Amino acid sequence: PAGANTVLVVATGTAGAAQKVLRATLSTQFTTSNAFRTNGDLTISGDPTLNGTCGNAHTNKDLDISGGPSFTTLATASGTYAGNAAYGQGDQPKKTIPVISPASFLTAAQQTLPANQLYQMKSIYGIYGMVLDGSGAVITYLQDGMSYRGWKFKSGTPVRWEYNNDTAHDGTYYLEGDVKVSGNPGSTATPWKTTILATRNIEIPTDPTVSSHLKDTFLVSGLDIKISGDPKQSTPGIIAAHEQI
Repeated sequence: PAGANTVLVVATGTAGAAQKVLRATLSTQFTTSNAFRTNGDLTISGDPTLNGTCGNAHTNKDLDISGGPSFTTLATASGTYAGNAAYGQGDQPKKTIPVISPASFLTAAQQTLPANQLYQMKSIYGIYGMVLDGSGAVITYLQDGMSYRGWKFKSGTPVRWEYNNDTAHDGTYYLEGDVKVSGNPGSTATPWKTTILATRNIEIPTDPTVSSHLKDTFLVSGLDIKISGDPKQSTPGIIAAHEQI
């Protein structure tokens, strides 16, 4: 480890009497002044309140605001802006958008969490589930329909992991496949402390009471994130999708 969420990688190659050393610093750390930032079009049709030092939004494409949001400053777009001029403006400089890779967040989790607080939920040819700890040691194998720490394995192409109960099993979970949280774990007094890193889609149609487990990170997906429920409690961490939210 070379700092928070940062790893120093050193590779040494030898050919005869010659030797070459390559060093690289890899980091998932990303800071932003925007609560929402996207490379795609952004539509705001409701009345969200974004306050604090990051209380605004930015898109590198087009912005359309038809609701009555409240921002600390204006929402901005690098493309066109449609809506009340009191809320946003277009033709602004583009801003950096990092490539969202669940695997890079897994690396950060492995470097910052004890092995027994990180769970890697994988599959064998889409038929059996396999659970490993943060160090890569196998914890258990699952057949179709079996569960571990609240996560039910469903075989297929792709596989699916479903958290369908109300018991809160804290931890950071890296899941290969689609993910759905259909239970309501956690309470205001004792929220479900979890971070979900999924290689495919994440869907939350219910109302869990949650807070982040991995520092600054709540949900990361390799494809889409869909939240149609009403997750409660503070979630001090990013929600990031490689494709759409």
